Amino acid sequence: MKNSDLVIAGSGPAGILLALACAERGVQVSCISPSAEDKWERCFGMWSDELPDDLRSCIEASWIAPLVRTWSGGERILDKRYLKIDTVELQQTIMARCLAAGVEFVSAKVSTVDHRENDSVVEIEGLEPVSCRFFVDATGGKRNLVGSNAERPIAFQTAYGEHLEVERHPFTIGEMVFMDLRSLGPTSSGASPSFLYAMPLSKTEIFVEETSLISEPEMSLRELQNRLHERLKQWDIIPIKRLEIERCRIPMTFPMPDRKQRTLAFGAAASMVHPATGYLLARTMKKAPGVAEIIAGEISSDSLTRSCKKIWREIWPVDDVRKWELYTFGANFLAKLDDDQLERFFNTFFDLPTDDWYRFMTGEISAASLAAMMSRVFLATDSNLRWALIKESVGANSASLIRAAVSH
Repeated sequence: MKNSDLVIAGSGPAGILLALACAERGVQVSCISPSAEDKWERCFGMWSDELPDDLRSCIEASWIAPLVRTWSGGERILDKRYLKIDTVELQQTIMARCLAAGVEFVSAKVSTVDHRENDSVVEIEGLEPVSCRFFVDATGGKRNLVGSNAERPIAFQTAYGEHLEVERHPFTIGEMVFMDLRSLGPTSSGASPSFLYAMPLSKTEIFVEETSLISEPEMSLRELQNRLHERLKQWDIIPIKRLEIERCRIPMTFPMPDRKQRTLAFGAAASMVHPATGYLLARTMKKAPGVAEIIAGEISSDSLTRSCKKIWREIWPVDDVRKWELYTFGANFLAKLDDDQLERFFNTFFDLPTDDWYRFMTGEISAASLAAMMSRVFLATDSNLRWALIKESVGANSASLIRAAVSH
């Protein structure tokens, strides 16, 4: 039987970032995934302050004037620089560093994991098993290997995007559309709202995406594609050639993993997706080094059960758990809003001081500060939205709010 310090199932950004951070700290890492050699296809955006200095070479484009557009609020500029990541460069950079640090990549699928007193045995389809000290599920939204505390309906963010060569677009240098929340007109009964996200890359090249922020059941990609094409007409953007297509399905309200188990998790499999925005990459970049430090320090531990508890606490500190419960409450509320309500909510939200809405969107905020901020937004909204919030807070989805509140 082969041996390794750490086995990671999954080869997306979260798993590879953790593999790299661990290998750089002397941990022997095996990364096992049937898609280990596949190209990452997601378009990644993040705020400039979130990107680590050693990955600044992976910036494809940046904008100093992200715009939010609504019917009632007009156009407002967000005072934070926003980045589009060069996904190919990011993957090549991280993979090259992984190989240089000694990470072993295995193109196969993990079937089961058997946790024993002094090791864990990872069964791999078609290959001999591997014995390891720690095992991490980084398989994303599939999450077949790590158990959760509860089962509940999951709300999803869905998005359909196109990288286009165009005749023209209406943006000047430095502009992009972070959210165009203006309604496209009457939609089918019960249809969820969506918004446009547009990144001009040159005078004749642009990435555009129609996004359903959160809904349950999820909005179909076909509906989002139709809305995107209608939105392009509104912006007078005439496509010449479709260079790439992106289809996204992001689990926003995954229940927390059971943090008493020996199977660890990282990334979406660990419910690390921001429940109110859908962002994940920046969070995994920030978290990976600290988690790797604990793993490296526990390789020779005489109690793997105790070590796993320490690692879980690094992945999910108590304050982060409380904070994510509050975010989940907010996400469930947003999922119930119609076009007009969502637009009015974001008009209020972006009236907050820049530091406040920025800390909310990045997750760089304490649970207590988040609760206080949510209270300020509640008081600033109109009476109809306040009533909707009150109904949500006493409804079936209020458990997360109550857990977060009583834990302070």
